[in-house]
Amino acid sequence: MEKVLNTVITGSGSYLPEKVIKNDYFMDAEFYDEKNERIPRSNEEIIEKFRELVGITERRYAEDHIVNSDMAAIAGSRAVEAWGGDKENLDYVIVAHNYGDVRHGVFASEMVPSMAARVKHKMGIKNNKCIPYDMIFGCPGWVQGVILAHQLLQARQAKNILVVGSDTLSRIYDPCDRDSMIFADGAGAVVLSAVEDNKKYGVLSTANVSDCGDEIDYLKGGPSLNPEYTERPTMIRMAGRKVYEYVLRNVPAAIKSALDAAELSLSQVSKLIIHQANEKMDEAVFIRLKRLYKDCKAESRDFMPMSLPFLGNSSVATVPTLFDLVSRGKEYYFLSPDEFRRRIAAGEFVEWEEVYRDNYYGTLKSELTRIWGKGHAVILDVDVVGGMNIKKMYPENTLAIFVMPPSIDELRRRLESRGTDASDKIDIRIAKAEREISYSKDFDCIIVNDDLEKAVREAEAAVRAFLER
Repeated sequence: MEKVLNTVITGSGSYLPEKVIKNDYFMDAEFYDEKNERIPRSNEEIIEKFRELVGITERRYAEDHIVNSDMAAIAGSRAVEAWGGDKENLDYVIVAHNYGDVRHGVFASEMVPSMAARVKHKMGIKNNKCIPYDMIFGCPGWVQGVILAHQLLQARQAKNILVVGSDTLSRIYDPCDRDSMIFADGAGAVVLSAVEDNKKYGVLSTANVSDCGDEIDYLKGGPSLNPEYTERPTMIRMAGRKVYEYVLRNVPAAIKSALDAAELSLSQVSKLIIHQANEKMDEAVFIRLKRLYKDCKAESRDFMPMSLPFLGNSSVATVPTLFDLVSRGKEYYFLSPDEFRRRIAAGEFVEWEEVYRDNYYGTLKSELTRIWGKGHAVILDVDVVGGMNIKKMYPENTLAIFVMPPSIDELRRRLESRGTDASDKIDIRIAKAEREISYSKDFDCIIVNDDLEKAVREAEAAVRAFLER
């Protein structure tokens, strides 16, 4: 039997910045409309309406000393590590982005040397036959990079290709535009390899759509909506409603085109990983896609993992980042508020929290059972009350670790140095920390985080000892 040349994802990695930006970060913003007039509503009302429409409660911003190529190199290195191959055996490094490196406080894009060349350099790849290639293609850039890599592998022009998607949109948005709350930073990557086998698998088909008529102005650069704001000379400008309508008209059909080419029905697909742009829009895409397949019984909450509520829209990075999270068992599901409350009443969560009105986070018991069924251990990063509840529910199978700041004063200093919260929000967080510290005696282990590397070593040792009991 003649063997088939397959394009296979052999490793994935991602980088999520540590700086978490919650919606209340924008409480002091001055928002303007497309007529360059101040929006006559309170920021509290604007932010709540944004959350209801888009579904984002927090996002990640790159740390001040980090640039885009740094994030891309970290994600790329993690993908290579997961692949298990030698980085010197990469034939191409394809990096999808939109603005190159934008340094904190500079507001200018650095495009030369190319992003891919910078990433290759920062990853320490010496092979001069490894070609760096930039893909500037808007939000679908990483997907287009995968398509290009697939074509190169199928043409036998390469054997292993690293494809990275990375952006720092926090440094290019207009702070006077409501849409600024959508944007985030992050990076994701995969290694694609040519694998010969007796059967077909991996990338089964691709589909592309590109419209450059009136659509050319749907996403572009421009000045601030506030005529008096001149700190950033040009910023990202998005025609949100037109993008929304375009997506609903075209994306379901494009997905069907790819499935048809692979001779698959939607009912044969286990997960749909879609660009994380707008929660309601992604849900509407799924509903319209289901209409094209009468036999599909899937529900979006199980079929379509979502990272948008807590990671925001990092453009080219959303799909590879979500793929990496899902492939590593870190799955996230979208549940409507009513469905979430129904599951709370049914006792289906080990812990949950209503972060904002009608916006919940939680951990399903079924997810723990699924992960344990694979012989894996589960690590949960939750608040004190959630941790205590889990300990009560699984007393013999839980190691509860309390990570303690050196002091309340030091915690306040750290929060203030981040520059992500207003002083009143920091006061609230300090008050909560003081309450939580009073419960530390109920945990199995207390680790004082006065030295991060030391704290990590202590946590690893405690977990290892617990698992080896």
